[in-house]
Formats: sequence, C-alpha cells, structure tokens
Amino acid sequence: MVAGEYRNSNDRPSRYVGWFWRPLHWGIVDLGVMAMGFNGYPSMHDGGWFFAPIPAASIEYGRFGVNLTAVPGYKDRLHGAVAVQFKFRVW
Repeated sequence: MVAGEYRNSNDRPSRYVGWFWRPLHWGIVDLGVMAMGFNGYPSMHDGGWFFAPIPAASIEYGRFGVNLTAVPGYKDRLHGAVAVQFKFRVW
C-alpha cells in the first residue's frame, strides 16, 4: 500500500493512494504496476479522484527502499513524469 501528497505540475496539492503489485523479482529489484488513485488535477474530473495504472520498479535493501515510477502523459490533460518515492519499513 502506498499513499502520500505532493504539489503537482499545475502547482496544486495532489493526494494519492494505491497498491503496488510486484510479480517480477531480480535480487533486490522488483518490477510491477501500481494501481493508483489521484486527485488535484483541474483538467481531470474537475480536480476529483481518478484511477491510473502506473508501471513501477522497487529496490529494497533491509529496512530501506525506493520506488521508481514512469507516469505517462494523458492527452492534453496530464503531463508525464518520473517519480521517486523513498521508503522505510517500520515493522
């Protein structure tokens, strides 16, 4: 499960929540897709929530890790991006 908040490319706050499915494994690297819900983009549902599948990779070593995602652009509504999410396992 992933969740967070950031300032989007329209200079507005966006929230996200999602689930990371990682079926492919090579050592400390996992590849998969994130099923995500986003909000805060005025050109998508007037800033409301929308669903997006996002290709992603995860690298984990011990309690630390990083998620890498490639967010594709969508018509003239959303800009594409590359995102990095740092993580620390609490339990």
